[in-house]
Amino acid sequence: MRFIWILFAFALASLGFAQMVHTQALPTVTWSTFQGGTVSRIKTFETKVISTEGAWQTYWVRLTGNPASTAPKGIDWAREELWAIAAGERSSGGYNIYVRNAQFTDARNVQVEYVLTSPGSGGVTTQAITSPYVVLRVGRSGGVPKFIRCDDYGFNTGGSVVFLPPYYEDQDRPLRWSLLDRGQVSGIANEGVFALATRREFDEYVRKVFSGDEELAELARSVRWDNEMILAIHAGTKSRSTVVEIDRAVVDQSGRVLITWFENSPPQAPMTRCTPYLLMRLPRYTTLPTVRKVYGR
Repeated sequence: MRFIWILFAFALASLGFAQMVHTQALPTVTWSTFQGGTVSRIKTFETKVISTEGAWQTYWVRLTGNPASTAPKGIDWAREELWAIAAGERSSGGYNIYVRNAQFTDARNVQVEYVLTSPGSGGVTTQAITSPYVVLRVGRSGGVPKFIRCDDYGFNTGGSVVFLPPYYEDQDRPLRWSLLDRGQVSGIANEGVFALATRREFDEYVRKVFSGDEELAELARSVRWDNEMILAIHAGTKSRSTVVEIDRAVVDQSGRVLITWFENSPPQAPMTRCTPYLLMRLPRYTTLPTVRKVYGR
């Protein structure tokens, strides 16, 4: 009888040990966004694990067409590697890609959840062909990445994601944004809106619209391009002094970003030709903002 109890106790102990091993916490994936953009030279969807400086320089040439010597530095290849996702060519602007989460699903495999955004209805798009991509900086853990596409509403915060609840009890949620710049003279003669998702896009915009204004370019240094973007609103050519004002900036119950703006030109404003503009700094959401002009404000 005593022998039976000893066997029973041993079985319980073995079961407890098995449960402990089975529920042991999986390793944590340390990652952040290293590079990203909306224009690359890769025409079809692909993923890539890059483990050496030489491999990164070779991939950088494929990705951007720039010389290998211009590949961004700073990776500790003994402890880190790069994981790249290229979405392939898209027929218009409004597409972007970012990683939502990366975590071990077992002792070997890492599930990488990425979001490929597309132009929202009524959103701001360009007709140029785009090919978005993102490159992650990942701590070496021995995990093998499995890339899974997900679609949701949220915005990238460079290693995590802040989700918007699907429903608000009262009304739309205010959008967190700040003013980057506002003025009355630009190189845009017609009314228009431009969504600038990368530093390269912003620099090109400044070069064309403001003749490479160094002060404006300096302002962009504070922008976190991995999780922010710039929205440029131009009112076109006006015959009297006019200022662009934001009427409303919210996130609606479905997660869409809605922005309305208006022209502020008091009756006593001097008669002078101007091309007013406003630059908004806002979180990079999974869909481009819907932007509308309102009247009578």
